[in-house]
Amino acid sequence: MAKTMRAARWHVAGRPLRLEKVAEPKMRAGAVKLRVLATFVSPSMSGFLSNPSAAYPLPAAPFIPGMSVLGVVEESDTAGIAPGARVYCDPYLAPPSEASPQAGAFMGYFGFAPEAAALLNDWPDGGFAEKMLAPAPCVTPLGPAATADPAVLARVGHMGTSYEALRRADFEAGRTVIVTGATGILGVSTVMVAA
Repeated sequence: MAKTMRAARWHVAGRPLRLEKVAEPKMRAGAVKLRVLATFVSPSMSGFLSNPSAAYPLPAAPFIPGMSVLGVVEESDTAGIAPGARVYCDPYLAPPSEASPQAGAFMGYFGFAPEAAALLNDWPDGGFAEKMLAPAPCVTPLGPAATADPAVLARVGHMGTSYEALRRADFEAGRTVIVTGATGILGVSTVMVAA
């Protein structure tokens, strides 16, 4: 008999998520199965789920939303990601080709363009569940940060994005940076990292 779990699933625009019992995700090659400890709730998620746009496709319904997950590895076939380890799961699904960045997506959330449909079909579900399956490249062991509160760590995903942008721009101490749109999550994170 298949094991079940609780998950909040999206079925239709304009309706609340439904808390349901569903089958646990089945392990597959190149994946990591996690027991979810915390998941970031993006302020923009309500808008995306209430009023979807063809420009930013969602996974096929029903799916489990939720991004930037902290969890404990239950199963893994990937070196360096051992069962029992506390990990961070970044929701970014890289496009199959760097030549088509619009084919990228956020697992359990949305694609950047209609070309992202294939990734969303492969990895539709996020962290609003007791367990989830993620591609191994999205999973990072927490190491010394494993003792930190998972609810706090679930918020660091945007800071990692900001850090990488500043690193690529060769930002260093003593330089000046201007962040436009510093009222959104990514902008505020960039200001915090730059400071």
